[in-house]
Amino acid sequence: MYGLNGLMKHPLHQFIETLAGVSPLLLMGVSQDVLSLLIVAVVLQLLLQHSNVAYFTGPLKYLLAINAIHRFHHLKTAEEGDVNFGLFTTLTDFCLGTVFYDRKRAIGSNDLGIGDQPIYPVSYLKQLIQPFRRQKAN
Repeated sequence: MYGLNGLMKHPLHQFIETLAGVSPLLLMGVSQDVLSLLIVAVVLQLLLQHSNVAYFTGPLKYLLAINAIHRFHHLKTAEEGDVNFGLFTTLTDFCLGTVFYDRKRAIGSNDLGIGDQPIYPVSYLKQLIQPFRRQKAN
């Protein structure tokens, strides 16, 4: 079930992300078959990237955006979690200095989440509204 997390995005985020990713391809005249294949590849990668499946990529581990690398992206503090944004590879993260992997660190469920909002809304509607609510100053 954890793998489905990669497919659960705010609808506005999903719309903007899809528009930004697909528009250049449409402008270049990419066929519907290629776009369909891309959609399948993205869905499969998101499921694998957010799963707890143990799969091995050998020396490509540090180049591919696999789950063991991507998991650091979901750490609950911004200082630690603002890393490993790549969908298929970590090349952009290497170039931007946002790649991070500590093979000795075991990440547990208490390490994940939104650190400055430990009590996050449970209902779907409240979660949709939450990003647009003004945050209280401490």
